Amino acid sequence: MKLCYLVLGCPALTAPATAQEKEDGKAVRIEYIKFKPNTEARVDEIEAKYFDPAARKMGFSPMVVRFKTGPWDRLYVFPLVEGMAALDYKSTKTGAGWMAEVDRLAGGPGSAKKLLAEFGNDIERSSTDLGFMGQR
Repeated sequence: MKLCYLVLGCPALTAPATAQEKEDGKAVRIEYIKFKPNTEARVDEIEAKYFDPAARKMGFSPMVVRFKTGPWDRLYVFPLVEGMAALDYKSTKTGAGWMAEVDRLAGGPGSAKKLLAEFGNDIERSSTDLGFMGQR
């Protein structure tokens, strides 16, 4: 999903909402991102000004790894607060709230979609995995 933060969920990766009930641990979405050249400063700005504050307000914060070696620039681990149902982010309280908060921070309705599109345009390639975090 060319997204990633952004989208809080990937409609192409739908899984049954009951999947979390069958696994120990908390559902997570893992995003590997390679950005286009010379775009990371703007990505950092978007995250710091809009995406991160909105995530904190909604009670979650992704873990971020900034790679210095290897084929990826970043790895994000997003907690799926509503379990696998969060992949349909528009229908969850957390996803809709995040979008509304980004809209508020960025100047009004439609702002979140514009920022998500800009962030997505800065991505050269990405890969998504789903899993569960917890004790072994």
